[in-house]
Amino acid sequence: LLVFLFALLFFSCSALNNHKPCLDTNFPGCSLARQLWQEAIDTVVLKNFPNKYKWYKAVVWDDSYDNAWVSKGREVNITKQFISKINYEKVLAVAAHELAHLQLGHYYARNGIIILNSPEKKLRFDGKPPSNVPVKIVGNTVVPKGFGDYQEQEADVQALIYLKNIGVKPKVYLDLLNLFVLHSSNKAVEERIQFLKG
Repeated sequence: LLVFLFALLFFSCSALNNHKPCLDTNFPGCSLARQLWQEAIDTVVLKNFPNKYKWYKAVVWDDSYDNAWVSKGREVNITKQFISKINYEKVLAVAAHELAHLQLGHYYARNGIIILNSPEKKLRFDGKPPSNVPVKIVGNTVVPKGFGDYQEQEADVQALIYLKNIGVKPKVYLDLLNLFVLHSSNKAVEERIQFLKG
């Protein structure tokens, strides 16, 4: 089992390097995209957790899909294709969502590998879950709802708070989520929208 897990981790980490870095020498407009992304990140950080101002690093990738993600403690990633499709308020919304994941202490996941950033996230199950923590039960492990299924909803709620602090209306965030629904018919995103409206 350990050999299998090691092999899975090794090959998954190798897959992380399949992104094409956005460099001006190869792809026009990369420095502008990186500058815009860094400005959005810094704007959200300055008004919400100023002690971390200029700490987070904007990373732009020249991949042919729309995505943003966090995978290391200070790198906030986005694809050039995605950032070039949305207006600045929506860029702020994406930055707020990704920063919310980091500030909420969510785990990092990539290619099915989950690495907890704090071991306290997992609790042993002895027959009844703790009453003070919303949980789900996976096998004999109690897992807080923020782990996995609900981390996107938690990040959505936190992102709305961050956006309010910088003067961006919730409608901008909902419009951003609706873009994903229009282009992918993603039921999970529809559920997130209903949760935020609820």
